[in-house]
Amino acid sequence: MKTGFHRLPTIPASSFRPVAFAAALAITVGAAFGGDDRGCPAVKDADFTMTTLASQTANNLQEPLRVAFDMSAKGDVDVYFIEKAGKVRKYDALTKAVVTLGTIGVKTTGEHGLLGIALDPGFKANRRLYLFYGTSQTPYQFRLSRFTLAGEQLDMASEKIMIRVPADYNSWHTGGALAFDKLGDLWITVGDNKSDESGSPNTNDHRGKILRIHPLEDGTYSIPAGNLFPAGTDKTKPEIYIMGNRNPYSIALDPKTGWVGWGEVGPDGFGLTEEWNVATKPGNYGWPYFAGNNMVLKTGKIPSAPVNNSTLNTGLENLPPAIPGSFTYNQGAAITGPIYRYDAYPVSPVKMPPHFDGLWFVTDFNNYGTYGQLMDTMSLDDTGKPKKIGRIWPNWKLSRPTDFVVGPDGAFYVVNYSGYFSTVSTTAIVRIEYKGTCRPVGIRADARAADGGLLDIRGSRLSVRAAWPSELLVRDMAGRTVYSERIAGASEVDLASLVNGKAGLYAVTLASGTSVLSRRVMVGGN
Repeated sequence: MKTGFHRLPTIPASSFRPVAFAAALAITVGAAFGGDDRGCPAVKDADFTMTTLASQTANNLQEPLRVAFDMSAKGDVDVYFIEKAGKVRKYDALTKAVVTLGTIGVKTTGEHGLLGIALDPGFKANRRLYLFYGTSQTPYQFRLSRFTLAGEQLDMASEKIMIRVPADYNSWHTGGALAFDKLGDLWITVGDNKSDESGSPNTNDHRGKILRIHPLEDGTYSIPAGNLFPAGTDKTKPEIYIMGNRNPYSIALDPKTGWVGWGEVGPDGFGLTEEWNVATKPGNYGWPYFAGNNMVLKTGKIPSAPVNNSTLNTGLENLPPAIPGSFTYNQGAAITGPIYRYDAYPVSPVKMPPHFDGLWFVTDFNNYGTYGQLMDTMSLDDTGKPKKIGRIWPNWKLSRPTDFVVGPDGAFYVVNYSGYFSTVSTTAIVRIEYKGTCRPVGIRADARAADGGLLDIRGSRLSVRAAWPSELLVRDMAGRTVYSERIAGASEVDLASLVNGKAGLYAVTLASGTSVLSRRVMVGGN
């Protein structure tokens, strides 16, 4: 039976083990990870550690798939995660305990189940989260729903169903990744669910797509400007941003540019049809007519002018031109990691080093082939075109990763699913931290610079002193600047007023001459 993660019955899953690094990074592109213009020395293997947060043996993990995060003002990161059979769970950073918040009723045939999780941008105040799952009821459908936490329990009565996608639980390819961007738009990946012309090449169907919506307070949503089809276009779904996907199982949003990256799990037996993609604008990526570098899979189809004239089609007949994959390779099951932007994350003792700024990290779910379960890096030019840089951490091999993301603290988090529709002893959720010498200035209640600059936060009172004209910046955790001011001398303000009273965690920075003082502070929360 065809699957999204290609079946390998005779090859055992590789073991995950946080091994010690040996000497320097074994890559051939030393310049990419050498000293940078901030005066940092070249990174080396010993600069990084991998910590297991939750595991099958310690916490009885059962097929974990995705993670989401909530960071406190002190920098502690709680990890919320889902298990395929329907559990929503949480790793508590303070107690190190793993608790179950609730269980969603799901169909668990094949790849189906509880598939995606995202926390609302205002989670600290509203306690809302979003789940993507395959229902246990008939008729079967994929569902995007919003729920609210009541204390440490998922309030089942709070469910607001936002999107329903009719689906077939006997078919494969689910997608299910969720992510919020810095504008508060929610991105959703949906697999084609079957490899025919009723889904991916159908402009009037959500399957085989990457969707973009903007959730609203009442549990509905609006359509952001700039999706593939303007709202009101006949025979189209306005939620579609990317179409022509087979199984876009993983997603990455660039916090600097807004570009979307994903791992496109390609078909077996056709050569270079596995894709890591980055899109700078909406478009059609061609499946099931084309794959990889627009390799033609269906006779008579033309990439520049694809036509869906199938009797299964309920959408437009003439489709947008097919866009080739950004980076294609042979077989596997492509998983995207993060597009890392150093300045998008606050002062943190564990954030990745500036050497990684602008790099796109990628891996593969399968345990064979050139990229199997290893971590590779790409650079991206101004048009979003990737260029292979090299392998990072060759002595660390992931174990069937299903989620590889950057947390709000700038560290990397990986879900090592490990099994194949099963849980094994190596199943774990891990954090990769940078522990080298090029770490940001530590967080203090009273941050002082040698040139006389002062950044002091007591409660919501912000005291600033600058020896000469300096820049004060307040950013939210999506990296958006919510307040900026050029100052000289001393001043004291109410931080809550600078952010219009909006509760949340903020990064406050004072760039004073050659010194940069940074603090994280919570407004209206714990």
